[in-house]
Amino acid sequence: MTHWAAGGQVGVNVRLMAPEVLARAKVRHFDGADTWKDLDD
Repeated sequence: MTHWAAGGQVGVNVRLMAPEVLARAKVRHFDGADTWKDLDD
């Protein structure tokens, strides 16, 4: 699978990205189990 989109959320399979692109990506952590709030704040 390359990507998905549902309900305003988007996911991308980063294993398909070139290493130099992935090195610049920002990782955001969130609670997708209960609150759907960002944990990085």
